[in-house]
Amino acid sequence: PFVDATASLVAYLDDRGNLRLRDLATRRDRVVRPTGMPSWFPLGRPVAGAGCCDQFGAFSADGRRLAVYVQLRRPAQPGLAVVDVGRAEARPVPGSQAATPFGCQPCLGWSVDGWLFFFSGGPPPDVVAAWRPGRPAASPLDLPLDGATATVPGSLAA
Repeated sequence: PFVDATASLVAYLDDRGNLRLRDLATRRDRVVRPTGMPSWFPLGRPVAGAGCCDQFGAFSADGRRLAVYVQLRRPAQPGLAVVDVGRAEARPVPGSQAATPFGCQPCLGWSVDGWLFFFSGGPPPDVVAAWRPGRPAASPLDLPLDGATATVPGSLAA
């Protein structure tokens, strides 16, 4: 499955379950493995309410990082990992254990100044969480959504 693209870089999962970073300009292809995590989320067991058109990843505005859903300890427990694109290395995002790839709406996004925002605690995802590289863990934001995301497909405006 396609994960995301930025400039000439495309992230996708191959038929063996490897996350690949392909630079279309140089034809360089690198493999990123989910170190310390069972698998990338699209290959794990589905989460109730998650559809086929989920957004599985998002490049940061500067293209140096890629956030990707991963399968954590339990088979159906999604979380997030951040890939350092330059090193082609992935690390789990602490505090992302309730990340929710829900339905066909974009579920995660980066702000221009480097914050990662994602839905958490669903479905329906009624909580938005945030994490910034260098911070110890992601945490929920105090936003009064009150089920608003359950009926209207939408996205995060980072």
